[in-house]
Amino acid sequence: MNTEKSKFNQSVYKRMIVFLKPYGFWITVRLCSTVCKAIVDIMVAYFILLLVNSALAGNRQELMKSIYLMLGFIISGIFIYYLEGYASGKFGAYVSRDMKEKLSLHISKLPVASMEECHSGDLVSRLTNNVASLEGFLKGGFLDIVFHILRFSISFIYMFFINWELLLFCLIIFPFTLVMSDKISKPLKKYWKEMHQKQARVNSIAQDSISGIQMLKAYNLKEVIFEKYKAAVEETLDYSLRIEKQNARISPINVIIQIVPYVLCFLFGGYLVSAGRLTSGGWVAFVQMLTYLIQGASSIPMYIAQYRGNLGTAEHLFEILDKKLERTDGEAYCINEFTSAVEFHNVGFSYDGDTKLFKNLSFTIEHGKITALVGPSGVGKSTIFKLLCGFYEHEEGNIKLYGKSLKRWKLSAARSLMSMVSQDIYLFPGTIMENIAYGCPRATMEEIIASAKAANAHDFIMELPEGYNTTTGERGAKLSGGQRQRISIARAILKNAPILLLDEATSALDMESERQVQEALDIFMKGRTVFIIAHRLSTVKNADEILVLNQGQIVERGKHEQLLEKEGMYKKLYFKQFTSEIEDQLRLEREGA
Repeated sequence: MNTEKSKFNQSVYKRMIVFLKPYGFWITVRLCSTVCKAIVDIMVAYFILLLVNSALAGNRQELMKSIYLMLGFIISGIFIYYLEGYASGKFGAYVSRDMKEKLSLHISKLPVASMEECHSGDLVSRLTNNVASLEGFLKGGFLDIVFHILRFSISFIYMFFINWELLLFCLIIFPFTLVMSDKISKPLKKYWKEMHQKQARVNSIAQDSISGIQMLKAYNLKEVIFEKYKAAVEETLDYSLRIEKQNARISPINVIIQIVPYVLCFLFGGYLVSAGRLTSGGWVAFVQMLTYLIQGASSIPMYIAQYRGNLGTAEHLFEILDKKLERTDGEAYCINEFTSAVEFHNVGFSYDGDTKLFKNLSFTIEHGKITALVGPSGVGKSTIFKLLCGFYEHEEGNIKLYGKSLKRWKLSAARSLMSMVSQDIYLFPGTIMENIAYGCPRATMEEIIASAKAANAHDFIMELPEGYNTTTGERGAKLSGGQRQRISIARAILKNAPILLLDEATSALDMESERQVQEALDIFMKGRTVFIIAHRLSTVKNADEILVLNQGQIVERGKHEQLLEKEGMYKKLYFKQFTSEIEDQLRLEREGA
């Protein structure tokens, strides 16, 4: 078991070192400056020995020489310390950038199924807190270990030649302190990983509270959410205190390391000087280098703790990088308009791997036809779109896109054939122009405006203070629901894909706006394959075919008039869902009259 843990720990740090390799020059500069810094410290101690001995011997020439040399090394040490700090900051900043970019790129390539398992606050926490923690260790503690080991080793050798008896006498407690430090710091890896997970939970609740501030206030949920947040903070605090408790247990060991060797040095060293077995200068130099030795030894418990803590941090970070990426294989096929655009053959799917949402689901959508999908809430209408877009992998059967299995398509190529407008509208932070242009990043301003006009969005955009340069706010918070929906429709129109997926695309519009947008969509839909998740009568009655979904299967299909003649589910849904719409329509007509 310990062997497996050791291999895993080595693997984690090997992966960390991968991020350091591109910046070998600055790491080399840092290491060289570390070596020079250690040499400067040792040489200063050596010149102290010469200075004291020459002063006691009355050798003025040797005394001045020692002073000048010591000052020279001190001044050079100032430059070396600057170089060390600059090199650390340089590669530390680059490594942090690379880690964030790699993590962000990896997240963008994850399947939607994996993304929905993680809260966005958790992912943001890993991108910020975890990376910052590892950056600090890599540019600080990671290479400081080299400095302390080097200075410790040189000091040990030099002190051994000054007086080996005094050295061994001073270091008698070191083995005990190392064993205790290792034992006390063992739980830190687990505690740090748990704390990062709890901190991610805190960030998730905070993000949800900010994003849902209107609902929070409307439903008077301030106390409920606060208690939830408070509980998460308390859990984070619990692990923080555990970490501090372990660090506090290490502190007495540091005190022992820093005090006891000095006491032993002064007791036994004084005896050796009085006995003539050690010079006064040698004793002073020994004390100076004992400081270096103690600093290195007292740092060991701290570095062991940092090592184990960052092991947990890295493990938490790499959990995301270890998630399987969305597939990138497959081909980009040329479409044949004489072939069925979409085919579902005995498709089976479940979200949890147990409860089947679809069982032997089969239907065909011909190219250039408008197909509507209706059914009770929760039967999986939106899931069909997710399967078609490759957001989820179907478990049974086959899905074909223009005659080719979706699993043989390159997902990016398949998605380029589809424009999707969802009821869950998402606008990116930025301007209205940028949000529409995401449909086709190379589009001209004229094309963007044409798309906006087609979606009945141009007029309200021009009424805004900055027109197309108006910022939308987070998730489009500065715009109304209907305005956001029309911008998303304009984005889909600009993409100009042969397949149009409308997931209750006009659900956020009032009757008049919906009529205007529907007129624009009717023009845009000509010659395209349109798949509609129906919500209102206006989007259903003109469909070439209506599919009625229930309990994972298509239970009815046909045109609007045909289905109304049957005493089936569609007729029941029609009278249940669309009666109020007819009444609203009649009311508008009477008011217009």
